[in-house]
Amino acid sequence: MPSARHSLLSTLALLGLTLSGLAVPPSAAHAAGGGLDGLRWKAWPVVILSDRHGDPRIAAQRAALEADAGGARSRAIAVLTEDDGNGALHRRFGVKGFAVVLIGKDGGVKSVWRQPVGAARIFTVIDAMPMRRQEMNG
Repeated sequence: MPSARHSLLSTLALLGLTLSGLAVPPSAAHAAGGGLDGLRWKAWPVVILSDRHGDPRIAAQRAALEADAGGARSRAIAVLTEDDGNGALHRRFGVKGFAVVLIGKDGGVKSVWRQPVGAARIFTVIDAMPMRRQEMNG
């Protein structure tokens, strides 16, 4: 059975290929090495968690972000998914069940939703952050 780190890196690489540029490219995912911690100061991670393989809410959340792929790319959103309720990300965030967790570039949790959330709502939270405002004005 693959380690949680291997599974996370594989997920990042897969998402880089399948989410039309929403996630960091596969080479950057592998270079990140530390998974979520490796994205610090590089991306706004959106972590999709579920304790069920094949949870339709995962697909719904991915679709919501893909619906505005340009907006996600312009904000350097990296999508990480874990569908093992006992995985490292579930433990890290203390989540049971389904959740969408927005992480700031500083590595802190910025928002948590318990159901799929529209891209516009995620973008609103990101765009209100001082670091993002500096990026937009810089």
